Amino acid sequence: MTHPWVSYLSDNSLSDPNDCRLMLASALAGYPVLLEGLPGVGKTGLALVLARALNLPMKRLQCTPDVLPADITGYLRPDPSGQEFVFIQGPVFTPFLLVDEINRANPRSQSALLEAMAEGTVTIESQTHTLPAERVIIATQNPQDQVGTQALPESQLDRFGVVLGLGYPDADKERQVLARQLRSSDTAPQIDLLSARAEILAIPTQDAVLGYLARLIDATRQDPGFVHGLSTRGALVLADIARALAWLDGQSFVSPEPIQEAFCAVARHRLILRERRAGQWTADERLQDVIRQVPV
Repeated sequence: MTHPWVSYLSDNSLSDPNDCRLMLASALAGYPVLLEGLPGVGKTGLALVLARALNLPMKRLQCTPDVLPADITGYLRPDPSGQEFVFIQGPVFTPFLLVDEINRANPRSQSALLEAMAEGTVTIESQTHTLPAERVIIATQNPQDQVGTQALPESQLDRFGVVLGLGYPDADKERQVLARQLRSSDTAPQIDLLSARAEILAIPTQDAVLGYLARLIDATRQDPGFVHGLSTRGALVLADIARALAWLDGQSFVSPEPIQEAFCAVARHRLILRERRAGQWTADERLQDVIRQVPV
């Protein structure tokens, strides 16, 4: 049975339920989400629907080549007396941050988000500031072959819990969305983010399941199709998002199924395929092959 939060996200966006599940699970587990796709396929719309459901104050950072790090994190300015400096918070301090078209920002500004994404803090002039506990970061990016884009470095991609590619919806889905735009929006189910995160953290993962997860991680390291395998950070992200998926399904434990469900979305942006003949395989096909080869 589809969780009502997932149904709301899917019904009010162009995205299918599987992508909505993974996006919601990553946000509930406390990891940023990166949405990829052509302009106009619903990346920003999906993020806005999630913000309504979470009922969190939101700010949208529109990335352009001239965005500065201080435009993201904040800056110090003299107070009226001129005796001391006052810290002016940037948009990263809002509980729900939408970083729109992140790959249009210059590398220096992209890197200004690293600390916020990984540690939940921002350091300005040697002073560390803590971000809100409800912190949710959703970023979107356009295809790399479009004008004005700059590829995100591997170190930044590794900070995202999942990367989801959004394409064109099927005709029936698009018709439903177009019809919905002509009437009042459905009432959003309110999500208590902190309570949900506390319940997810309480879900145990048995040693046998952790052993299966570890074998999957090791299989990516031994697979000759990848330049390198998944890191320990990738393993931790996979375990946390699997717990969130189990929670969405009403489970009080983690089974291998949510690990398999999250595996491609967690791993694909962290791995690099070796040079092969064009069209021999995609990262997802190779990862699905890893799942088939590793016994549960």
